[in-house]
Amino acid sequence: MQLIDRHKAATDDLNAACSHLSDMEEAIPDQLRQGDACRGEVDVVETDDPRWTAANIRYNDCIIRQDAIAIEMLKVRPTTLTGLRAMLTYAAQHVAEGYIWPNDRDQLKHLDQDEDAMNPGGRDWNFYLIRNLGEAVQGIAA
Repeated sequence: MQLIDRHKAATDDLNAACSHLSDMEEAIPDQLRQGDACRGEVDVVETDDPRWTAANIRYNDCIIRQDAIAIEMLKVRPTTLTGLRAMLTYAAQHVAEGYIWPNDRDQLKHLDQDEDAMNPGGRDWNFYLIRNLGEAVQGIAA
C-alpha cells in the first residue's frame, strides 16, 4: 500500500505540474516558449523564458516519476487479501478517474522475462497487472 500512496502523491504532483505548465503557457508569449517536454525528454530552446523551461522540466520529471512508480506497482505481488484488494481497487479507481498507467511499450516489455514472439510490440499494462495479481492469488491461497 506504500506504493499506492507514492503513486497517488506522484499523480498529484503531475497534476500540479500540468496546471503550472498551462499557467506558464498563458503568461509567456509564444516566441519565448518554443521548447517542450515530450516522451521523456525536454527540448530546451536557449531563447525561451527560463520559467517555461523550468515548467517543462518539472512536468517531464513528474511524468517519469509517476511512470516509474506505476511500473514498480506492476512488479509487486501482494501477499495478503487486503493488499490484493487495495491494488485492484486503486487500479480501477485510477482508470475511472481518467488516468492511464504507463503506455510506453518499451517500459512494459521489460516486465516480460522472455521475448514474446506473438506480441513483439509489447502488451498493455492491464496484462501485467492481471498476471501479477493472479499469481498473488495463488500464493495467498497456498
